[in-house]
Amino acid sequence: MIILFLSLTFLPFASKRLLRYMHIFQQEEYDARRFVTWLCVSHTYDKKASIGILLATFLNVFIPSLTLATVFMVCLWFLYLAWSEENPLKAAKKPLVLTERARRSLWVAAGVEIIIILCAPLMFFPAWILVIQSIPLTLIAASFLLKPFEKTVKAKFRKEAVDKLQKINPYIIGITGSYGKTSVKHILGHVLEFYGPTLFTPRSVNTEMGILSAHCSSHYR
Repeated sequence: MIILFLSLTFLPFASKRLLRYMHIFQQEEYDARRFVTWLCVSHTYDKKASIGILLATFLNVFIPSLTLATVFMVCLWFLYLAWSEENPLKAAKKPLVLTERARRSLWVAAGVEIIIILCAPLMFFPAWILVIQSIPLTLIAASFLLKPFEKTVKAKFRKEAVDKLQKINPYIIGITGSYGKTSVKHILGHVLEFYGPTLFTPRSVNTEMGILSAHCSSHYR
């Protein structure tokens, strides 16, 4: 019962934290290697929840009579962190976009996290630190598990986009540079709309899949 209570209060925190990592993973174009590099370079690892677990471990070892109270405090700590965690769907300069791929990655990552919870010796408080620190790693696992499926989806989108481009045979303009690409794209796109049907990707979408999706879903003729 104690483990179930801890797990249920941990899930809201894990969900919010997973969204934050998903935000970065999406910006790194779902590239696991780049995501790991970001984790290492930015020294991104959980501190708040882990410190709470270390305190709970200390209390459990030196004052075992407070075990139930300690569990209750850990549960409240998880819920507080879940409540205070920023929502990357709103609180970000470039918010997380829940595309179909992002949703798939989140669901698979959540499934991997649940498996870790079920397998971990959770009555041993320090094990929770490993569970907490594993949250970003579940996205890497999801990327690996979904790789064959994503490859198929990507090939389908590419074929549709190539067929559509060959049929329409439009003028294609590419914009490169260190900064200002998105602004120039939107300015140029709005100007060209006065002269004929024009398609430019929304916001700062510039990945291959983002561009292919825009071509496949557009009403450009």
